[in-house]
Amino acid sequence: MKVTIPTNWNDVKLGVFQKYSQLNFDKLNDFTAKIETVKAFTGLSNVILMSIPLKQLDGIYKDIGVFLKDTKAKPLKKIIKIDEVEYGFHNYMDEMTLGEFADIDEYVKSGAWKNIAKIMSVLYRPITKKNGKRYTIKEYDGDLERVKLFENKMTMDIVLGATGFFLRLGGELMMNLNTKTTQKTK
Repeated sequence: MKVTIPTNWNDVKLGVFQKYSQLNFDKLNDFTAKIETVKAFTGLSNVILMSIPLKQLDGIYKDIGVFLKDTKAKPLKKIIKIDEVEYGFHNYMDEMTLGEFADIDEYVKSGAWKNIAKIMSVLYRPITKKNGKRYTIKEYDGDLERVKLFENKMTMDIVLGATGFFLRLGGELMMNLNTKTTQKTK
């Protein structure tokens, strides 16, 4: 039997990571945590996992641990292609609609990683017009049709690039706010 072991974030689908991120490691002993991690990232059933020699299970777990420890910032991918459809990242945050903002805010409040596919479906939408590096994406209508597609086909390098973008943006906004507040108080 051949087991596919992810070696980097490009190999991990968003839905796979969602399942992994929902594991409650505080309530699992080390051995069970190892089994659940391997199961989440390889898709192996309990029956197959129980037939794997411990040494091989340890090796698979260590291989998975290598990319899980990769904390390097991932670049934002503005254009992605899934099933021959190009999706563009929402380029203009200052032009975000109330509907987009309200939906993202609600998804984050009710569990960002649990709802990350929904968040990505707000941020990445089909490109309707493209001219070189410039593009226009489909207007936001609140439709969640892309959620299952993104769970099954979007890779975590894309997700981490987008979330990293927002973390950097949030940091810059806080610095600007602090600068303006400091200037006003002087």
